[in-house]
Amino acid sequence: MKKVAFVAFGEVNTPIEKLWEKHDTALKAISFDDCEVFDSGLVIDDAKYETADAAIAKLQSKPFEVLVLCVCGWIPTHAVIRVTDEFRHVPMLLWGLCGWREKNGKIVTTAEQAGTTALRPTLQELGYNFKYVYNMIDHEMPLTEIHNYITAASAVKKLRRMRVGTMGYRDMLLYGTQYEGFSLRRDLGVEVEPYEMLEMVRALDTLDEAIVQEEIDYIKKNWVLEKPCDPSIIEKGVR
Repeated sequence: MKKVAFVAFGEVNTPIEKLWEKHDTALKAISFDDCEVFDSGLVIDDAKYETADAAIAKLQSKPFEVLVLCVCGWIPTHAVIRVTDEFRHVPMLLWGLCGWREKNGKIVTTAEQAGTTALRPTLQELGYNFKYVYNMIDHEMPLTEIHNYITAASAVKKLRRMRVGTMGYRDMLLYGTQYEGFSLRRDLGVEVEPYEMLEMVRALDTLDEAIVQEEIDYIKKNWVLEKPCDPSIIEKGVR
């Protein structure tokens, strides 16, 4: 499950019922089947930052891979930064909601797009890693973009704990088989672990026989062998 933190923002003079309504709708929309969405509530620009600090406390209580900043209405930038600066190392999604159309055709808005317009350059200047998406009246929510970003952020988090093995530097003298350890570690967080061919050969006899047999059975069931193949060759390849 991808771990997502959600926090909504709205200005103190906007009707609180409307802000919570927009909060609930947005939260439900991104509750994807493969995501565990953690709601940290609604932040307004109250003078003592009580709602912002409450959101910070909630966000600090659980690990997450991406932080969704859902702008439900106009919000002074400082109230948002109060929250986000505690988590500036986490990928963020700046999501601006939009107004709605009344039955008589009249368009009403809580100025959420004005809020995101003020926030975007601020987040950029502060060096945040974020993506901006927005809703439009009479259009579907950009849920595909949101889900794709969540997936990417989750992958980045997982890569920070990954290792890859390398055997035979520049195998067969091919440029495609070489690697650069510094850039992999710096940009992706992947640790390159070298090992010798002799280590692999010695490990062949220590493998779990049940797992080996499972892979052999898979090949026999799913592969198309155009000519007879010695079973020992298949087993060696599996090992």
